[in-house]
Amino acid sequence: MNCEICKTENPSWAWTDTHGVAQCWKCGAPYRLYHYEGEGDATKRVEKPPELCVKPEYVPVLQAYHEQTGRIIPSGFSFPGGQELANRSDHETFSAWMKENAESLKASNAVVSNATSGSPRTPDGSSSRVAL
Repeated sequence: MNCEICKTENPSWAWTDTHGVAQCWKCGAPYRLYHYEGEGDATKRVEKPPELCVKPEYVPVLQAYHEQTGRIIPSGFSFPGGQELANRSDHETFSAWMKENAESLKASNAVVSNATSGSPRTPDGSSSRVAL
């Protein structure tokens, strides 16, 4: 498996403060590593491949960010002072870059995606992935 953001083959993981979620050691992209099925007492862990915890429309945005800056992406799955890989400078750089670039990248990606897939995105952008 390759990281969908930085393309690292067989990435190493760093746990976050959220149970079952880790970050790619190279870029910081959050992935769900532990998966569960069932409810209540019948809940059990099941084997599934790592799942990127980012809405699909943000994947090209984060790819562009990491490619342009080489910085760790703040995962949003840890408390301040917790297991987060990104430091304060990474957070500040990420916020500034997103303010300047994210909307234009999302808009251009949505047009390409709709034109090539033949089906529009759902109005609420719903996905099984967690929002970044």
